[in-house]
Amino acid sequence: MSKPFRITLALILMVVALVSVAIAVMSTPWFRQALERRLIVALEDATGGRAEVQSFHFHPLVLQAVFQGLVLHGSEPSQAPPLFFARAIVIRLSPANLLHREIHIMTLDWDGAELHLTTNPDGSTNIPGPLTRLDPGQVLGQLLDLRIGRVTLAHSTFFWDDRALEMDLSARDVALLLHLRSGPRYEGSLAASAVNVRMSGRALPTLAFSARFGFSQKEFAVQSLAWQFHGMAGQGSLTFHPLPAPQAYFSFQTSLDVAMLKPMLRLPGLQTGIVRLEGQGIYREGSLSARGRLQSHQVVYRDAQFDSGPIEASSDYSLDQSRVTVSNLKVTGWGGSAQGDGQIRLTGAVPQLTLRARLHDMNLPALLQSSQRQPRLIAQLRPAARVDGIVELTSAGKFDNLKSRFDLHLLPLATPPLGALPISGGMQGSLEINRGFSVSLESSSFETPHSLLKAQGTLVESVGPGEPPGRLQIQF
Repeated sequence: MSKPFRITLALILMVVALVSVAIAVMSTPWFRQALERRLIVALEDATGGRAEVQSFHFHPLVLQAVFQGLVLHGSEPSQAPPLFFARAIVIRLSPANLLHREIHIMTLDWDGAELHLTTNPDGSTNIPGPLTRLDPGQVLGQLLDLRIGRVTLAHSTFFWDDRALEMDLSARDVALLLHLRSGPRYEGSLAASAVNVRMSGRALPTLAFSARFGFSQKEFAVQSLAWQFHGMAGQGSLTFHPLPAPQAYFSFQTSLDVAMLKPMLRLPGLQTGIVRLEGQGIYREGSLSARGRLQSHQVVYRDAQFDSGPIEASSDYSLDQSRVTVSNLKVTGWGGSAQGDGQIRLTGAVPQLTLRARLHDMNLPALLQSSQRQPRLIAQLRPAARVDGIVELTSAGKFDNLKSRFDLHLLPLATPPLGALPISGGMQGSLEINRGFSVSLESSSFETPHSLLKAQGTLVESVGPGEPPGRLQIQF
C-alpha cells in the first residue's frame, strides 16, 4: 500500500468519523433543544414578538427542521388571534450554511398558516418591531440575509382587520435581505422567480419579480418593483398608510400583449398587438382612481362580425371606480386616422363603450371590409371613397351589439380599387349591428362618374322573426 493512498484513506476515515460524531451530537435531545431555542430567539429578536412551538423535530441526515403548531404573538390583546400561526413548517437547510454567513435554505414549506394584521386607533399595527436595537450612532443594522431554493405556502389566509384573503403560493430562488434602521423601521429587498399564486380559487400567471421595500408600524412602502411574466413586463412603486383610513399611492409602467386583456375586458376577439401603459393613482376610502397614458401597436380585433386589421392608437386616460374616461385619442388604421374621446363603463356583465371621433382620410373599402355582415347592395356596388366626418359610437362588449350615428363626407380616391364604384358626396344617419346590419339614412347624396343618387330611409340586411323589412327611398 503506497504512502499517498494511506494518507488519502486516513483523511476519508477522519471525515467519516467527524461526520458520524456530528450526526450523533445533532441527534441528541440537548442539541435539538439548543437549536430550537436558538431559532425561536432569532425569530423573536427579528420581529419583537413572542414565539411558541407545540413540537420541534430535527433530522440531521437531511438537515431538516420541522415545527408543529408555531405561534408568534404580536402586540395584539391576549384574547385576539395571534399575529402568525402555522400548523406545520418544514425547513430543509443547505450544507452551505456551514460555509457562508447568510442563511441558505433548500426548501421551505408551510401548511395551514394564518397571518392576522390589526390596526390600532393611533395607526400602528400589532407588529411590535424588532427586539434588536442599534448601537448609539449606528444608522443601519443587518437582521437577515436569506436564500431559499423553493418555497411552498399552502392553505394560507391573510387577515387585515378581519378582512380575509385566502392564498396558495409557491416560488423558487427566493432572496431576502432585511435591515433595521432607527425609528424603528425595516428596509430590505426581495426577489423571486417562478412565482405561482392562487387566490380565491383563481390562479395568476407565473411571474418573477424583484423589489426594494421599507415598512414601519404606520407605513409600508415599495420604493421599486420590477416584474415579468409571459406577455408582460413592468415596474412601479407603492406607498400604503393604514390610518386614519386605509389609503395607497402607486405609479407604474408596463408593456403587455393584448391577448392578456381578453378575460379582464371580456373581449375574446382581441388577437394580437402590444399595449404600453403608464400612470399613477390612489386608493382611498374604498375607491380607486388613476390617470396616465396608453399606447397600442399593431392591435387586431377579430370575431365573427368584425375584423379591424392592424391599428395604432394612443390616448390619455383616467380611471374613477368602474369608469374609464379616454381623452386625446388618436387612432391610425383603415388607411386614415381618427381623433376623439370616449368612456368605458366596467359595470354590468359586459363593458359599455361610448366614443366620439373625427375621421380624416379613412379608406371606405377598408372600412367596409372590416364588417363581416355587409348589406348585399353595398357588397355588390363596392363603393370607393375617402371618408371625413364625425362618428358617435356605442357598443356593449362586442361589435355585434353596436350603434353609431354619423355625419360623413365622401371624397374621391386617387386610385380606386379595380372593379369598385368611385363615389363622392355625403350622408347623415345611423348604423346598428344587432342580429343583423341596419343603416338608416336621414339624408344622403352620392355622385358616381355617370349619375347622381339621393337616398333616404332604412336598409336592413337581416331582421328578427316578425320584424318588418326596412324601406329605402332612392332618387336618381
